[in-house]
Amino acid sequence: MSDVIPARLLKGVELATVPQREFQELVPQVKAQTRGLLASLFRRSGVQPGEAKEPAAKRLTKTRVSFNGAAWLRFYKRPSQPIALYLVYRDDSGEHAVLVDETHVSETSNAMLSGNVSFTVKGHLYALRALAAGVQDASAFHIEEVYVQRKRQVASLAATRSA
Repeated sequence: MSDVIPARLLKGVELATVPQREFQELVPQVKAQTRGLLASLFRRSGVQPGEAKEPAAKRLTKTRVSFNGAAWLRFYKRPSQPIALYLVYRDDSGEHAVLVDETHVSETSNAMLSGNVSFTVKGHLYALRALAAGVQDASAFHIEEVYVQRKRQVASLAATRSA
């Protein structure tokens, strides 16, 4: 299990924003409505105007998700401290970060950070981005490639044959 920390504790350089197609089923679907939006919201929820509604924090669904992440970086000046790759996500409970990998840059001034992370999304997932922490200046390195992909749950062939 990966440790989740508040994103506000991190300082770093954003490497890439992950396209929503990687986590599309976790994004809320918005329907365009032209008239009677407020009335239709009350009608759908069963709440009459003036009635109190249950707090949103109690109704959040929790979904466990896993991602593969990798970043290839080339440094012009070797950093003195370790660098780390984080996935930063925003859901209904706020913005959080999960450590993917951490390393010291070798004499070659190249670094590959990669790993698999799993975390629990509370409610909907609104944004996901890759962040390099431990880097002081964005002009001190070049991003060769960034890769983030959701791991899909696939039933094993042996389990389906035995059923």
